[in-house]
Amino acid sequence: WDFSHIHGRHEEAPLPWNYREIIQQRLRPDMRILDMDTGGGEFLLSLNHPHKNTAAIEAYPPNVQLCKEILLPLGVDFREASADGPLPFENASFDLVLNRHGSFGAEEIGRVLKPGGPLVVAGAGERHLFGLKELIYDDPYLNDPRRDLPAEGDGLRLLEIRNVTFEITVTDPDHREALFSMTPYYWRTSREGHSRLAAAEALTTEVSFDLHVYEKI
Repeated sequence: WDFSHIHGRHEEAPLPWNYREIIQQRLRPDMRILDMDTGGGEFLLSLNHPHKNTAAIEAYPPNVQLCKEILLPLGVDFREASADGPLPFENASFDLVLNRHGSFGAEEIGRVLKPGGPLVVAGAGERHLFGLKELIYDDPYLNDPRRDLPAEGDGLRLLEIRNVTFEITVTDPDHREALFSMTPYYWRTSREGHSRLAAAEALTTEVSFDLHVYEKI
């Protein structure tokens, strides 16, 4: 979800919250942290946390290879694993768990988090990219931001929710295609939907992200 190459309103006004800053407010060098669905580890490394106290998981094969080449030589505890399956770590292994636009099982996160440890989750909001969906789908739908989030009884207490929503207009066809290709919709959209997006003069759509912070009870 990197929109830096798209000229839109979000480049003209500061956002009300920053995922990295929220994490760094809670982070201390002695804390052991886990980044779920880490991708190639780029964001994780940008935190500049001591590598010996850093762990990550990833399941997408190309990213797994990147993590093996980049993270393992640095001393990061990287494991190939799916975020919504069993986590290959001992009980109460981590002081902080991060999840950015990934799936997960709340019970497993509760198991590997230490009591009082936070889980910081960033994901798509209800109307995220709804304008794009209106172009590519005959029956566009709203997201359910809480569908995969912890529920009461999962051993995690919700501390705060924040949202950021802004609008972007993308006129360059290559930028529209780049944005589209970052989404899961790209692979399940009909040929007609692809054609409608390609033929549009511009794409105007909301961008909406939710931040949820939990604490292990």
